[in-house]
Amino acid sequence: MQIATHMNSLVMLAKTLEKQHNSRTAEAKAADELVKRLSSQLTMASRVTNEVKDAKANAKEQATRLTECLRKATQNCEGVLGVRQAQGGYLRGLSNEYDALLIQGKETYPKEKHPKMDFDSFEPSGHHPHLIKRKRRLMLASQSG
Repeated sequence: MQIATHMNSLVMLAKTLEKQHNSRTAEAKAADELVKRLSSQLTMASRVTNEVKDAKANAKEQATRLTECLRKATQNCEGVLGVRQAQGGYLRGLSNEYDALLIQGKETYPKEKHPKMDFDSFEPSGHHPHLIKRKRRLMLASQSG
């Protein structure tokens, strides 16, 4: 009888140990699965970090290129403005000379020199109507000033 009781106790103990072993095995499997997931997420985070670094470097490079392009464009614009200002002064000088000739009545548009112009709108004097108006304005301005 005592042997049977001991046998039952041993069987119960074996079942308890087996349950604990199975439970620990399940916990170990769950821990392994968790480690795999964490490792995967760590790898993904590492990739994302590298992509962010690459994107940052690319953005910096593009910003440098854009800054250089803007600098060159600014220089070009400054050069063009300088040329335009110089041309403007030259053209103003020509305009003043033309105005002087217009006031003196020496500036006309003869048909043979300007074949593409619309000569139907010219006055008998050979001046275009807008030139006559301009001449009148210039003469009034010179008389009053």
